[in-house]
Amino acid sequence: MGKMTRATIIRVAVLIASGAALLLIAATSRAGADGPPEVGDRATPDFNGFQPAALLVAAKDDQAIALGSTAGFQADPREPEGFIVSDPLVPAMPGATGWWSIDAPNKTTLTIDSCQSDFKAQLTLGELEKDDMTVNILDASANGCAKPLTADYDGSAGGRLFLRIDDATGNGGDYIVGYARTTTPVRANIKDVDVGNVKKGKARVMVDVGARGESPLKAKCSIDDDDAVNCLGGTTFKRVERGKHELTLKVKDDTGEKATDSVDFEVAN
Repeated sequence: MGKMTRATIIRVAVLIASGAALLLIAATSRAGADGPPEVGDRATPDFNGFQPAALLVAAKDDQAIALGSTAGFQADPREPEGFIVSDPLVPAMPGATGWWSIDAPNKTTLTIDSCQSDFKAQLTLGELEKDDMTVNILDASANGCAKPLTADYDGSAGGRLFLRIDDATGNGGDYIVGYARTTTPVRANIKDVDVGNVKKGKARVMVDVGARGESPLKAKCSIDDDDAVNCLGGTTFKRVERGKHELTLKVKDDTGEKATDSVDFEVAN
């Protein structure tokens, strides 16, 4: 997996029984009864009574290591109640089963392996389709170390990703799951500059911008290199003088990567 950056490490064990999810969390990562839930302690929306319970990694993280165990857990059915699995890659005889849910940004490539696990883990990566209650399999492997999962995820279906971990022997044991994804390239795009009516030689200038990159993003706009203002989602400059101007957009993401865009416009009679 290489050097971990913004890594999340969670120890959890997940039991699925009759379509209901039960999440067991080690004391090292347990959220207090009076405190807010943490990564690894948050459930996905309930899809027809079935949900992968443990969050492997948040959307902002590009790498993570998850440690857990399926020891003593029963096998889940090939098709979770309420869902249709038509892909033959899903294990027909899964044995002891563990589940993770995954938050991932759109348009990224995921890689997941099970090296250093106590057993030869079968891995299945898919997306829960909310509209027709089916499972869209993105990739699967009979041995997640010899053949790690990889998938291009565009997020177009709007569902949440899940990772299923199966021990074909049915015995269960400790597993170690390594996760990585490609980072989102930084992009800055001035979409539109709308100049309003000129009054007393000045006009309102409404700016619409687009920005992409690793969240959280910062976007600032300036006219003629004057004081920059926050403009993520758009902004309005209230009193721009008559004449030709240059609008500049500067975007910076959570990794420190930067992008710039600029456009010329004119305030005229």
